[in-house]
Amino acid sequence: MRLVPTAASFPITLMLSHFSPLAMGGKMKWPWAVSLKARSVASTTCWNTCTKASFFYLLMNKDRFVSIGTYLPSAMILAANFSIMSIFFWVKSGHREPGHGLEKSRSGSGSAGSTTVQRELFVPLLAVTISQFLGVFPLFLFNHLPANVLSVAFSAFAVLNCALPSVLSYILKTAYQPTLQHYQLIKCFSLLLLGMFLSALATLNFSLAFFIGLLASPLTFMQPWPKNDFARYASSALLQLVSPTAVMFSATAFFGLDVGEVLRDAAFGWNVWGMYTPVVIWCVWWPAWIAGSVMVLGPTS
Repeated sequence: MRLVPTAASFPITLMLSHFSPLAMGGKMKWPWAVSLKARSVASTTCWNTCTKASFFYLLMNKDRFVSIGTYLPSAMILAANFSIMSIFFWVKSGHREPGHGLEKSRSGSGSAGSTTVQRELFVPLLAVTISQFLGVFPLFLFNHLPANVLSVAFSAFAVLNCALPSVLSYILKTAYQPTLQHYQLIKCFSLLLLGMFLSALATLNFSLAFFIGLLASPLTFMQPWPKNDFARYASSALLQLVSPTAVMFSATAFFGLDVGEVLRDAAFGWNVWGMYTPVVIWCVWWPAWIAGSVMVLGPTS
């Protein structure tokens, strides 16, 4: 009976052959060293095979491609922009501005004249968490409604979306009376999540991450305006122009499409193909827009 070596027995055969003192000129070669070497060769071969896959390249046509090292940084820079601003507002929230009457946080360790304040995280975390979970409703709504009512439903949702930041801001002020620090932390946590999501998405779908990051970039420049009513309402109006609903209406009008047909195709892609574009729009971009709009309308003098 003849034993035929298989792929599963190859590492064992390799180790036994090199375990012999006669191997390699009579010198002992330990099996763990051979095993590590075999694993290194296997991992290198696997990496070389994977780098030849289309996942790592953006194909311009059948004869030209762009490497991942060329196109990925553009989307990563947009995502890093949100993360950097998140860190900035985290640092800024820990310091009280001199003579500011809105800050109610208790002073941290140090003298009475110290500008360092203790961060109160409950209200900002609650606001960001609620805004993130609100995205489940439009995601479910536009993926389960009948096709003949999608256009009307989206128009009604767009009108509601215009008033939603003001309503949420009023509820937040009435229930918790947040300070300027709370609104700074709301922006901090919201941009942090947005940057993390877009960084992960950039490795899977470069174009989607790039365009969402580009459309959400005005959120970087938004900030609370406690003493400037004109800047507060101008910023709110700008955010309304770049809201997901406004962008979708503008894009469909520019390309001559019906918004109902676009939503129907998106629902088909979600239900049949598992396409995650609606998830990115309603559970990543729209919650960040809600949090940014509430933050802009927040503190008043």
